[in-house]
Amino acid sequence: MNETGYLIIDLEATCCDAGTIRREETEIIEIGAVVARGRSLEVVDEFSMFASSAKRVVGGVSDGDPCASNESPSASVVAPQV
Repeated sequence: MNETGYLIIDLEATCCDAGTIRREETEIIEIGAVVARGRSLEVVDEFSMFASSAKRVVGGVSDGDPCASNESPSASVVAPQV
């Protein structure tokens, strides 16, 4: 019998609670995922990758972070790897 598992996905985006970035202009800047076993929730596999933003990311991101530069691939390139 196959055991049930879960794929948990976490997306980080260029959004702002103050509303200074319009919803249709937000971009995914990091994709994370974990595969966990059903009952135990033991982590079986993990994935994490930054995605570059067309805009300058500010607030909570330092210049050393990969998403603060254009060195990372775009979210459309990263997503299929999940």
